[in-house]
Amino acid sequence: MRQKRFIIFFLGIFFLAFAGRAEVLKVYRAESGVGWLERSEQGDLILHLEGSWYDMGYEQGKLLKKECLITLNSVKGLLRSYLPFASFKLTKKLLYKTVYKREEPYIPEEFKQELKGLADALEIRIEDLQALHAMIFIASCSGASAFGRATKDGELYQTRSLDYPLTFIDPKTKTPLQNQSLIVVYKPKGAIPFISFSWPGFIGSVGGCLLYTSPSPRDLSTSRMPSS
Repeated sequence: MRQKRFIIFFLGIFFLAFAGRAEVLKVYRAESGVGWLERSEQGDLILHLEGSWYDMGYEQGKLLKKECLITLNSVKGLLRSYLPFASFKLTKKLLYKTVYKREEPYIPEEFKQELKGLADALEIRIEDLQALHAMIFIASCSGASAFGRATKDGELYQTRSLDYPLTFIDPKTKTPLQNQSLIVVYKPKGAIPFISFSWPGFIGSVGGCLLYTSPSPRDLSTSRMPSS
């Protein structure tokens, strides 16, 4: 219980700090909630999503359309570097049929709805996003841990590497995927709020997530938000 209170207190302080110093960039009002985008003083993009799962996906597409398309193009660039003789259309079809369709029965409906909202906002085929996510899920990360006699002080130390190649680059804008990092604050309707770390154009998390039960950052910064 004490640990839970500490986490809530820490997150509250974290977002109070952001609320006082972040710059609101865009606001999009969906039927079930309000999504908004801000940039912190440190330059981090923070995306706030609220409402139904479909609406949260749609909010991301509307607020980060340019950045989402850069991510999609960087994936295309990576696939071409690995499979220069295969068309993207063929590669995408293989990913969709051999990976996504096998995963589909185990994917919660809310995530499918979020992906549908994102595809609709970006005005692209949902199969393209499904293939993109299928490719990410077959990539592996590296990790190592050491403790006891293996460390100088006997404490536990853990490392983790994302292991994504530096060739994740959008051929058009020359933007690397690693420059596209994004903090996402989710407030799903009827579910527990949480924070995720990702890139534009992705749903889910590649770096873990935190539960978030403090007051809404939007409520803390109403005076800074545009009216439309």
